[in-house]
Amino acid sequence: MDGKKGNTVTEIQNEDYIKFIEAHQVIYGKNFHRQGLFLLGTVINSIVYAQRNKSSSFMKKLNFSGIPARRINRLVGEVQNFYQIYKKDIYEEYGIWGNIMDRLQGIEESSMKPEEIVFYILSGISYANYIGIKKGMEKKEGK
Repeated sequence: MDGKKGNTVTEIQNEDYIKFIEAHQVIYGKNFHRQGLFLLGTVINSIVYAQRNKSSSFMKKLNFSGIPARRINRLVGEVQNFYQIYKKDIYEEYGIWGNIMDRLQGIEESSMKPEEIVFYILSGISYANYIGIKKGMEKKEGK
């Protein structure tokens, strides 16, 4: 194997996500499953943000001990269901679902460890949260 995990035909449109993946080229560069999990995390973050005034959060659905690769398809379905519920409160990144689905093709057959999968999802959640805070601060400062 040449180190290339998965294939992709779509291009990520969000410049912030592109910068993150390029900054961490060694980890994400040619591993499209990792990129897909990261992008899935960014969508989860938008759902969690939309739920900020609720008593429960989508984060409770994540098993922080690990998520087996064979369970990713079901998790994507749950994320899409919650996305539909909160759609009016969420800004949808152009092409994000195509990017996620494209990059997660065949992940159930991958050798990724459950802890590793959670790490990449949490990375996406954290990074999207950071970007949101940064943009909020810039807006406050009037930039």
